[in-house]
Amino acid sequence: MLNDNDEFGMMNDERSAFIAHHSPFIIAVPPWHLRGDAIVTLEKVRPNLGVLFPFGFRALIHYNSSPVGIYNEVAHAALTKRGPSVVEMYVDSIHSQIGGRRGWGFPKELANLGWSGRGARLEFRHENRVFRFRVTRFGFPVSLRAFVVQELNGESVRVPMKSRGRARLAFGGRQFALLVENFVFDVLPPQSNEKICSL
Repeated sequence: MLNDNDEFGMMNDERSAFIAHHSPFIIAVPPWHLRGDAIVTLEKVRPNLGVLFPFGFRALIHYNSSPVGIYNEVAHAALTKRGPSVVEMYVDSIHSQIGGRRGWGFPKELANLGWSGRGARLEFRHENRVFRFRVTRFGFPVSLRAFVVQELNGESVRVPMKSRGRARLAFGGRQFALLVENFVFDVLPPQSNEKICSL
């Protein structure tokens, strides 16, 4: 992960606000329409993240089109007391970090990430850790509508999302995974979770 303090002596949150204020780009607001590729695996989740079960999903993602440009992402989703939630998230774009935090309450942190692929081999780097996968030829179309519950400005919100693409089986050593290629992903504006639950 990037250092908590930069050369100006700022903490991550202070640096994000500084860059956002002085950036020539407009911080993108919901909804976001994204395209890219992702590797999805079943992973253990750290118990101190407030999860109900020790397992959740990890997505290693390369976005080749988004409102904030090209970037990479690691997202950990698990079941919590509030419902399904993104409990950890890392990106290598300051604009994605700021937009995700302000728009939906996603816990995005900056990290050094990298995505590369050649033929049936795929590699994703998260700091000093490298994930390697072998992709098979067997594929099938996938379509998903889901939601996660996040905390935004002290309020519990529901974040609807929908995605479609084509999946192929992949293996990281003995670990089973899915490569979702050329997906289209829409992250919709947040909704008040309390109002939805009271209906």
